Amino acid sequence: MAGRLKPCIFCARPRTTKRGEHVWDDWLNREDGRRLRLPSTVTEEGEDGQLVRSYRAVNLAVTRPVVCDSCNHGWMSLLSDHAKATLEGFIRHERPATLQRLGDRQRRATARAGLVRE
Repeated sequence: MAGRLKPCIFCARPRTTKRGEHVWDDWLNREDGRRLRLPSTVTEEGEDGQLVRSYRAVNLAVTRPVVCDSCNHGWMSLLSDHAKATLEGFIRHERPATLQRLGDRQRRATARAGLVRE
């Protein structure tokens, strides 16, 4: 099994050979087209819960090589686009949104991504 890539957590294809895919969508690091700098400390743990590393950062740039390129650039990208359209005003501008409204939009997004029937 040495040298063989683990399968994607969503399908049987091999995981990406890149550094990994963003855990947090990169749009969260921008507002009105400008890069945000939000100092924080990132703590990463391994699968066993043990500390892997801890470091200071100025944005959300955590990546993990757990999905394949096809899932990442296909249905996950569609879902991300719909999530941004749904959540950005709620997160950035405190625009009101009910859980029902968010749920309805999420159902439509997952249906468009082919994950569930509408």
